[in-house]
Amino acid sequence: MIISVAQFTLGVAILSGHSAIGGALRSPVVYAGLLSVLLIAFDWQLPAWLQNTVSMLGNLSIPLMLLALGVSLAGINRK
Repeated sequence: MIISVAQFTLGVAILSGHSAIGGALRSPVVYAGLLSVLLIAFDWQLPAWLQNTVSMLGNLSIPLMLLALGVSLAGINRK
């Protein structure tokens, strides 16, 4: 989580040359990280339907990422 937040805040700030505060407030990764810290710190549980939905979306992300990688690799011109 720390690496993801750093990528989407500090990484963007370093590449753009501007402050990371504005980008951090617009990044959903930061909000997801804060929510997860709250859930863990207070030992809260998500409702079962929401936990199942989040789990299915998380399991779907890797195959979608591999498909996107395949599409981008297919578009590379080989010389």
